[in-house]
Amino acid sequence: MYIFLVDMKIIAVGDRAFVTALRLAGAEGFEVRSDEEFYGLLNDLINKRKDIGLIVIPSNMASKYRKQIANFRRRLSLPVIYELPPPMGKHESIDYKSLLRDLLGI
Repeated sequence: MYIFLVDMKIIAVGDRAFVTALRLAGAEGFEVRSDEEFYGLLNDLINKRKDIGLIVIPSNMASKYRKQIANFRRRLSLPVIYELPPPMGKHESIDYKSLLRDLLGI
């Protein structure tokens, strides 16, 4: 079975610099000012909008909600939630092995 993402949107959620960079690449963007606002918006986008194929989030904001995001990934095939390092600030390394274990529930 093939899934065609023709009418699906790419959404960026993060701080001003992160969202601006992805808007330049053609993504729709939502700026947030706090971690709590970030998670609330992410939750709303995932649960209320069905036209999103990809949500791009900064790893520095996602780190606080790693388990909840893994739960979203485990539960839903779409939208895909992808973490990128922020354009400025502290870059944190992502342990992809543990991320995959959380995603698979092992």
